[in-house]
Amino acid sequence: MTVLKKLPIVSAVFRKVWLQIAVLLVILIGNILLDLMPAQKEDIHGYTLYKRWAAFLGIFAVTWILVRVVSVLRASSVMGSRLAPNISALLFTSLRILIFVLGSLIALDSIGISITPLLASLGVGSIAVGLALQDTLSNLFSGFYLYVDRPIAAGDWVRLENGMEGQVGRIGWRSTHLLSSENTVIIPNSKLSNSSVLNFNLPFPTASFNLVFSVSYQADLDRVEDTVRAAAESALRDKSDLSAGTAPIIRFTKFNETSVELTLILKARSFPDQSELRHEVIKRIRKAFRQEENLGLDPQRIFRLVSNQSDLV
Repeated sequence: MTVLKKLPIVSAVFRKVWLQIAVLLVILIGNILLDLMPAQKEDIHGYTLYKRWAAFLGIFAVTWILVRVVSVLRASSVMGSRLAPNISALLFTSLRILIFVLGSLIALDSIGISITPLLASLGVGSIAVGLALQDTLSNLFSGFYLYVDRPIAAGDWVRLENGMEGQVGRIGWRSTHLLSSENTVIIPNSKLSNSSVLNFNLPFPTASFNLVFSVSYQADLDRVEDTVRAAAESALRDKSDLSAGTAPIIRFTKFNETSVELTLILKARSFPDQSELRHEVIKRIRKAFRQEENLGLDPQRIFRLVSNQSDLV
């Protein structure tokens, strides 16, 4: 008993299957005693019948033990913590049914009942069910693919190839819930697995975004860079709960016809946080250049915001 206390799974299995183990022991003892009898066992009344039914009961006992073991594994923290609840329920229920069906067929065969017609019927029935549930099975196997490959997980912010964007709410065995800003979109797993998905949480949950500005040729670029950097750093300090904690990056990227293009690269803690962080940074930069106007720098003439982009870097 000390060993069983140290192995909770073994102890749980033993409590579930002790009766089946007792049946197996009785059958084993009966076979041993029967084999110890004098020769010509075939002359012993009921010998063949006993052997067949002993095999039948033994196979059913082993089948029931395996079913119980699967149930204990599902309930245990070892397996339960590794599988999503809906996937766990479907997987282990299917496994129990498969074990029970196979065990029943083998047990019937052991007492002389031909299982060939049953297998043929199961084959035809499986084809009919497969055709009738083609879409459902497609979603089911796609759900297993999403679980095994893990391209997305609950809480991830994703964008599909059709432009749909939102946070993954729940991944079920048939469909996935996508929480958008307006409502909840339910997507069949088969369509999701065949779609290109941009996951903003991979490989890291942080999200970079750009602010692109146009700076006049008359501007002092060093002064512009310092002003933008100071304004961005001020916003990042005050919104530290939204920022990823990295310093802003400023780059003059190209010459336009009447201006120089400046790109400010920032990193938010998560993809949803970048909207509010961008909002605050733009306000700070606008305020900084209104103050620069008092120093003789006209932001309307020298510094013009041309676009706000949320592209990843």
